[in-house]
Amino acid sequence: MNDKPSQGPPPPGQGDEQRPAERHKEPTAADLHGDQALLHELQVHRIELQQQNEELRHAQVLLEESRSRYSDLYHHAPVGYVVLDRSGIIVESNATFAAMLDLECPAVNGRVFADLMVDEDGVIFRSRLRSFFKQPLAKHIPLRLRRNTRHTIHIELSGSPLPGGEQLLVTITDITARRRLEAKERLLSEKVKQLDKEASLSRLAGAVAHSFNNMLAVILGNLELALEMLPLGEIPLKELRDAQQAGQRAAETAALIRTYLGQARVHKTPVDLAAVWDSILPAILKIKPAEVSIACNFSASTPQVAADGGQLRQLIGILAANAFEALHGRPGRVLLSLSLASHREIARDNRFPLDWQGEVQQTYACLTVDDDGCGILPEELPLIFDPFYTTKFPGRGMGLAVVLGILRGHDGCITVESRSGSGSRFCVYLPATASAAEKEAAKGWPQGKPSAPEDSP
Repeated sequence: MNDKPSQGPPPPGQGDEQRPAERHKEPTAADLHGDQALLHELQVHRIELQQQNEELRHAQVLLEESRSRYSDLYHHAPVGYVVLDRSGIIVESNATFAAMLDLECPAVNGRVFADLMVDEDGVIFRSRLRSFFKQPLAKHIPLRLRRNTRHTIHIELSGSPLPGGEQLLVTITDITARRRLEAKERLLSEKVKQLDKEASLSRLAGAVAHSFNNMLAVILGNLELALEMLPLGEIPLKELRDAQQAGQRAAETAALIRTYLGQARVHKTPVDLAAVWDSILPAILKIKPAEVSIACNFSASTPQVAADGGQLRQLIGILAANAFEALHGRPGRVLLSLSLASHREIARDNRFPLDWQGEVQQTYACLTVDDDGCGILPEELPLIFDPFYTTKFPGRGMGLAVVLGILRGHDGCITVESRSGSGSRFCVYLPATASAAEKEAAKGWPQGKPSAPEDSP
């Protein structure tokens, strides 16, 4: 049996040449597919990154445009803006505020805000800066800025806190034009008041002349008759009495005019208004029409005022008579009441005297007279306190004028509410004495049981 010789190991180097050939195999389809997928994925990512970059660039452009618009709005706003730190130094400002001072923003930023104001206003702002930072909302502070050495502008400040609480955004509104208009309105108002006063004085002078001419005609006529009767041996007693009565009426008219002008002598003492009413009630009942009833709404304790008792009785009597006349003989009711009122509770409309201001901290005793009579026409209301003005047949036109004069002498005022055909309300306000105001406030006045009507038909 012929055996083939066994093959030994390959010659040196022969195996090494065959191994590299075995390593370099041809890529399969699966390998090519995986490479293509990876390449596609990279291309997708590249496109997405390009899109994102485009979106970011677009967003940046929009942001810049928005910043530009905001800057334009901020710097060209109709009001000025400044950002203050707690020391009152201007951190930032807009062009509108800088223009108020005839400056540019860089010349404004870094300056002390109060130094830009008129000296006395700067002191006020410094004193209020801390409270302004603490509670800036709903505060409006009027101040003045120095535009240059000769001109100032009026401004109004309002603020809102910025995040962090260390800075404050202050809005500055130029109110110079408004202040000028207000000054013009005040001037026009003073001119209108002056014209009204001149018209009132003209009516007063004409009415006084007419009234005194009538009374002088009576006096002179009766004196002439008396002179004619003396040579005949007759005693002209009646003529002299008529002349005397006409002279007395002239003197009374002159006294009423002095009262209207506030020139009557006033002797003030502590007076209880309810006591004044009690003292004058019998006289009022004598002139009260039978078909009219009177009711009073007074508490057990009524306010006191420093006043002339005689003039207060005259005032109440005139208002009561005025209410009776407003009823024109019809059945009706007149109600008197007393209360206390603060200055802010006194109505501004139809308040007389027109120039009355009063004291803000003063408490006032209020006497109210209500009637359900004919009322007052709107066009007549401003004239009812003029001397000799009347729409009532029995009136002489001096009643309400005297009321106004009495109130002038007592630092008081009167308000009127009325509607034609629906009655009227007259509210007289007199300064209450401090002790009375404190005592009645402690009691919660006018809590109390109203008194029963004084009289009924």
